[in-house]
Amino acid sequence: MKRFVVALAALIVGSAVWADIPPPPPAAGFKRVPIEYKVELAQAFPEFTFFLVNWGPQGTVKEIKLIPKEPSVVKVGHYGTRLFAVPKEAVKGYATEKELHDAITDLKVPGAAWLEIGGDTSPDIKKEDPRTKIVKEYIVEKIDPKEGIILRKAKKDEKGTDDAPDDEYTDVGIPRGRLWVAGVAACLALTLAGLWLARRNRGEPH
Repeated sequence: MKRFVVALAALIVGSAVWADIPPPPPAAGFKRVPIEYKVELAQAFPEFTFFLVNWGPQGTVKEIKLIPKEPSVVKVGHYGTRLFAVPKEAVKGYATEKELHDAITDLKVPGAAWLEIGGDTSPDIKKEDPRTKIVKEYIVEKIDPKEGIILRKAKKDEKGTDDAPDDEYTDVGIPRGRLWVAGVAACLALTLAGLWLARRNRGEPH
């Protein structure tokens, strides 16, 4: 059993280290550029205050101002970012800013809606591509606590392709590669725990 525990510990530690390994450099003839996200409101939503939550070792919660029909640059973090629309009446219910921020990140604010915004780096593009960044523009069409924040693309990029967020990010802000590693670790942990319980029930030595 000790060998099982050591193997499981090594797998969990390895998974955590793997999650922080940077992506490989671009292939020959390609370059990697940052993505700039811009968000505007289709109409005024005076009943909501907007916050941006950046995940990671030093995650932040910051109130931002979004304006109808005027794109605002939204700073997106490497570990994933969520845009929150929080009812102003709900904001008043928290005694301190920290209490409010904790409730936002824990998804415990009544009536709040949110959505995940993609990563801060783009898929690799050819070196001869003149762009030094890729701009993605979105319009907030609707805010609903059950449906979340509903966006539509503001336009297509200069090459005529959809300016959509990268699909490598899921609705919980973790790249799918990291989710796969975490999923494997979780499955193996459950398997090892089941083997240990079965052996204990049969009276076998641990």
